[in-house]
Amino acid sequence: MMQDTTSARRPPVARSTGLGVMLAKLVLVATLVLKVLLWPLLKVLNWIFPADPDRDGIQGNKAARVFGNTIRSMIGEHPFGSSGYTTVVRELSEASNTPPLLLVYLHSPLHPQANALVRKLFSPSCVEFLQQNNTTLRCFGASLATADGVHAASVLQVTHYPSLLLMTCRKSGRSVKMEIALRLEGADVLGHLTASQLQLYLETVHRRHLHVTEQEQFRQLQREEEARLRREQDAEFQETLAADQRREAEQREALELERLERERVESEKRQAQEMKERTLDEARTLVAVAVEPAPGTTDTARLRLTLPTGARIDRRFQSTDKVETVRAFLILHFHEQDIGISNFELSSNFPRRTFRDSSQTLQEAGLVPQAVIMIQDLDA
Repeated sequence: MMQDTTSARRPPVARSTGLGVMLAKLVLVATLVLKVLLWPLLKVLNWIFPADPDRDGIQGNKAARVFGNTIRSMIGEHPFGSSGYTTVVRELSEASNTPPLLLVYLHSPLHPQANALVRKLFSPSCVEFLQQNNTTLRCFGASLATADGVHAASVLQVTHYPSLLLMTCRKSGRSVKMEIALRLEGADVLGHLTASQLQLYLETVHRRHLHVTEQEQFRQLQREEEARLRREQDAEFQETLAADQRREAEQREALELERLERERVESEKRQAQEMKERTLDEARTLVAVAVEPAPGTTDTARLRLTLPTGARIDRRFQSTDKVETVRAFLILHFHEQDIGISNFELSSNFPRRTFRDSSQTLQEAGLVPQAVIMIQDLDA
């Protein structure tokens, strides 16, 4: 009888199973259809309302303000700021000097002892200490009921709540590297900690942090001073180098001017010597032709040539000889007697005349039959 009853009831079970499979397939198909139909709508909504890159920071700041109001209702004045965790980390990374210590408190509003622990740990004395040193010891608090608190707990790998963490911060490029100096997690651990113990530990770590910060600042100042000295030394070196280069350039210029002056003087001497040689050659040619007439010869000019020193030279010339012949005779005489006269002029006192036309004959110049010629050294 039992076997018959069981065999009689099997078909409804099979029908029920087949109906469930069909319903599951229908739900799956409906889900896929809805996804396909809603996909363009989601794209349009994302295009119209783009995601805000600062959304996490804005929500975190709002959550921090709400948390601050909650803590204020428990203990009054509190040390926690109004910035979310993302904003706090960004501000620490942008700090120009050594980042401050960071005290993180993650509050668990569902824990029955959480509010009592807040009142116990953050005593007026502890809050006053934290507020007085807020530039070197920053406080961040968040509730686990907010996304900002969950995000901070995830980053800091906190597993028990409420929790209190104290971290040292060190800049690493454009980011900040945080190391946990104190980790107290769970109500059991925090319950054994008194406000005075917490404050003592915070003061100890804070003093050590200030000492390290002072050392880092001293090293930074030392590096800056060394860099300044190097810049000054480099500037002095560059100035000295520039002065040496100027002196070398001036010396080269002076040497070049001396060389050019020597070349000019030598060239002038050479030209003067060449001119003197040409003048002597021309004078020799003229004097060789103008042979001195014998005494008593007619058509002669008997000239007395008076030198600037008073010395006198008597010489007879043909009346047809030219003034340039007289000059040629004097040029040869000065050269042979080593008399330093090269630029001279012929003149007479009675009457006062100057014989500049060398092409005139002595007859035309009025020097026949005799005359006294004064020789003037034009370079004297």
